[in-house]
Amino acid sequence: MKLLLISITTLTIGSMLYLLEDAHPLLTTVCNYLPDGLWAASLTALICFLWQDDSNMKTGWCIAGVLSMIGFEIAQHFQYVGGTGDILDCLVYLTASLMVIKLDKTLNHINNEETTLITPSRSCELQR
Repeated sequence: MKLLLISITTLTIGSMLYLLEDAHPLLTTVCNYLPDGLWAASLTALICFLWQDDSNMKTGWCIAGVLSMIGFEIAQHFQYVGGTGDILDCLVYLTASLMVIKLDKTLNHINNEETTLITPSRSCELQR
């Protein structure tokens, strides 16, 4: 559930920053990359949330998501779609996605520790 909340929050913040882009010169610089990173994080968090019970599908969809983002930048670079292909956008997508994947692994590790606080062998020790 935490990943769904992260997905919604990052998507919302990214959208708000995109709308505020022209409000201040400093925001213009930040808004060139931060919304893209937040949207990449949102997509990756949503994928991790949807496939939380199947690590193979989660891995495959996360890779597909990052490759599609980078592929879109490549398509922009070669003028197949509108826009300008930017290598920094690709790095932002990759970094944001990897941060969420690391967070997902950390949350899974914490959840696994919480559910295995008392293992069968530990339970026998407690009974003695």
